[in-house]
Amino acid sequence: MKFDRVCLRSIFSSAPLLQYPVTVCAAVLSNIKVLLFPAKVAYTGSKPFLFIVGSGRSGNTLLRRLLIEHASLFIPPESYVLGSVVASSLRHSHLPWSDRVDMTLSKIESHPEFYTFGVSSLAEYSAEAKEFCKEKRDIGTVVMGLYHWLATNDNRESIWVGDKTPMNTLALGLMHKLFPAACFIYIERDGADVTYSYQQAGIYLTHEEGASRWMLSRKSWHAFRKILKQGKYIEVKYEDLVSSPNETIGSIIDKFDLPKRRALAGELGDVNLHPHHDNVFNPPNTDSIGKGRRSGLNFSNAKIRSRLSKELVSAGYEEL
Repeated sequence: MKFDRVCLRSIFSSAPLLQYPVTVCAAVLSNIKVLLFPAKVAYTGSKPFLFIVGSGRSGNTLLRRLLIEHASLFIPPESYVLGSVVASSLRHSHLPWSDRVDMTLSKIESHPEFYTFGVSSLAEYSAEAKEFCKEKRDIGTVVMGLYHWLATNDNRESIWVGDKTPMNTLALGLMHKLFPAACFIYIERDGADVTYSYQQAGIYLTHEEGASRWMLSRKSWHAFRKILKQGKYIEVKYEDLVSSPNETIGSIIDKFDLPKRRALAGELGDVNLHPHHDNVFNPPNTDSIGKGRRSGLNFSNAKIRSRLSKELVSAGYEEL
């Protein structure tokens, strides 16, 4: 049974184009009433939104730090729940608007990492969201409004807001449904270094798990990229980010025409609170490039090692 769940989760994560239809079907199966009350999920306003995606341990947090230091952009700590927010909104579309707002915000507020957001409660914003006019009563607008509310609360008001949660890479179809006009930065790092870093950080216990996550994230992105317009995404290599940070950040700012920051960005919430982000505040350097190979990755599963080696070559890195 555990194997079946893992396989289904892997298939779902690597097929972003099917994620929303499958989630809608699951919602209908859980409650037939949703057919009578079609959910409004997508944000239809004009404010811009930016996702940083890619496997974890790929420099995502470093990229976030450098971006908000150079561009007028607010990205809160990792949210973890946007995929489940979409699914929940579909399952409960028959409920009154105030209840749907409560359910959406409670998912964020009840997550163990909520304390990293630097606010004690979302009650103030909840009251505001419940008064949205009928045209703005979609979950995308609730999330967009929340991020701007957090930015204002942190004295970092910005035209652009975004999200940097690596797990979103496995739910790109749902993220796109939430913000159809969003822009995406995909950051990729040598899978051998990612595999090593996952285990060193204690996120995964084995190299097989870390390697599988890197490969799944890469597969999900490449499937999703096919539906995006050229102007809506940019791909960045971790190795370029740490070797030439100014040029790499400049290319992103130019790509999306991000406004440049005129004041210090302030603290980064979760980055200040978790030891696996300790290196984020150091000046970008190349010390970690090749560390996975130098350490000698230990695979007990030869098939996963072989798959990783082939995928590394496909990504432009050396085979194991």
